[in-house]
Amino acid sequence: QPGDDGGVQSWGFGMKFVTRLRGCTPNPFTRGTSVNYELARYGPIELTIRDVSGRLVRRLESGPHEAGFHSVRWNGTDGSGRAAPAGVYFLRLSAGGEVSTGRLTLIR
Repeated sequence: QPGDDGGVQSWGFGMKFVTRLRGCTPNPFTRGTSVNYELARYGPIELTIRDVSGRLVRRLESGPHEAGFHSVRWNGTDGSGRAAPAGVYFLRLSAGGEVSTGRLTLIR
């Protein structure tokens, strides 16, 4: 049975989750990458990819999610399905008033 401990979710067996990005695999990438993250508790999230100017490239996840580990695939396209140019991109995970950021590199 889950218990709430100041923003850290405990699921027995000593497992505790924090809200954070856990990196991308592979990174750098050419065709696609898995964006890995964990959430401390159930609630609404937003996971976005932005370019170096801060413009939104793609919204990967939005809405309520369960606590725990999650993974979503990004195939290097923007919100309209067009191939994003090679370069550095920034991930932003917003959940429960917390923000976690990361960087990934797309190679064409």
